[in-house]
Amino acid sequence: MSHLGLLLAAACLVVAGSPFAQAGSISYSLTLCEDLDVLRDPTNQLLSANAGLKPQHTLLSQRTSPYIELRNTSEDSLITQMTLSIGDTSKNFDWGKLIEASPGVKFTLASADAVAGGAKTDLLVIKFDGLKAGDFVRFRVGISADDPSQGLLFDYRKVLFDMNGTNPGPNAVVNVEFLTGINHTTLTKELPNFLNSNTSTATTTAFPQANGLDTVVPFKLTNQSNTAPPPAVPEPASAVLLGVGMLGLAGLRFKQRRALR
Repeated sequence: MSHLGLLLAAACLVVAGSPFAQAGSISYSLTLCEDLDVLRDPTNQLLSANAGLKPQHTLLSQRTSPYIELRNTSEDSLITQMTLSIGDTSKNFDWGKLIEASPGVKFTLASADAVAGGAKTDLLVIKFDGLKAGDFVRFRVGISADDPSQGLLFDYRKVLFDMNGTNPGPNAVVNVEFLTGINHTTLTKELPNFLNSNTSTATTTAFPQANGLDTVVPFKLTNQSNTAPPPAVPEPASAVLLGVGMLGLAGLRFKQRRALR
């Protein structure tokens, strides 16, 4: 191939490879469970069954302070922030704390605090650093009542959403913010009324020492968008100008060679 041909091919590659890349998807999964081991291994039915053998008082205490896992299932984006509303506004988030996370992930609680009985909020706000695609973070939150006379034990499945849809009302709303290149995108979704087929699950402490009839089931929410902006790339005009410049140089060199013959 002549020098001119090579330069033309190179110019075409520059223009063709110049940044009309397809935008990647952004997505996450959010899983809630009263038992940390079940949260870590949600498909283990034996583990889930054993977790449900605890007395009702113990289970309801755990359901007042559920574990939450946020996992970044995007192609190539960071999760920078998550907000979660309380759903039942007669309750609030009393405290929150990090349990574990992928290496390099930083967790900052921006609303409420890590102290039971301290600052309370209807909107949990958590900021993240380094929560890249494939990473996870697991944390725990405590639920309390605005009116102390309501008691101390609550079921997150009746506060954040309505298990089995028996008591319709406002559900919690989750917002997850992504950073792709220099662009921010937020996915918003209301927690649905998840189904639990085991209708014997305890929601009160009417029989606090009764056990053997309950079940521990993780509740999972996913959300995805295929409209995420692609990572920052050179402007298309720059690539085109570079290609035109290369073509110009090639033409000038070709003319010079012909003049010398």
